[in-house]
Amino acid sequence: MVFIVFVSFLKGFSNDELFKKGVDLYKNQNYPEALIYFDSLRKLGFVSAELFYNLGNCYYKQNELGKAILHYEKAKKINPKDEDIIHNINFCNRLVRDKAGATHESPLNRLIFGTFSSNNYSILALIFSLIASFFVLMNLFTLINPKIRITLIVLSIICSIAFLSLAYFTNNYQSKEKYAIIISPKVTIYVEPKENSKTSFILHEGSKIEILEVLDNWKKIKFANGKVGWAQASNVEII
Repeated sequence: MVFIVFVSFLKGFSNDELFKKGVDLYKNQNYPEALIYFDSLRKLGFVSAELFYNLGNCYYKQNELGKAILHYEKAKKINPKDEDIIHNINFCNRLVRDKAGATHESPLNRLIFGTFSSNNYSILALIFSLIASFFVLMNLFTLINPKIRITLIVLSIICSIAFLSLAYFTNNYQSKEKYAIIISPKVTIYVEPKENSKTSFILHEGSKIEILEVLDNWKKIKFANGKVGWAQASNVEII
């Protein structure tokens, strides 16, 4: 266990150093080099809203609008209430050529899955489980009213289970989401999954789409205006 903790500490320290180096390079307007450091963290499996946010900033500074929006959207999935992330997404969306309105989502889904991430719900579940444990242990040290103590324990356990359930459903919902971003400057959407097929419509980088089906190197997509067609997989990336 000591070895595992020590290795985890070293890994975390290394990640922090790479991240700080990337931030310093970004502040000095060395965006290509900063992108290399941030992207190396991504390739190492490091995931955080801050990392994706900075990746989005780097891509935006290099005029890669599609990849900028992609990483801002990834950051939003982790931290859906961050004002800077939301501002940058809204700003970049105004630069996207294909205007079709926002993707539709029910108010209930926005309330449950757009308020907190699964990590936030997990933390709340842990807090209430610790509160329940605290009131259980209080019986050993104080003469608190048993009825009040039991009531508080039951309420804490209920809240813990509720938030744990929300964490599970939020994670499940996000994993099933099939939204993606067009990352190529201009993409032809075909009627069928083959290049000699009839052209259905054209999309440009930054457009948000829904993935309906995957077939080999093709993805069947749906744009916000309801149009459906097939795009080559290399031109889109799932959020």
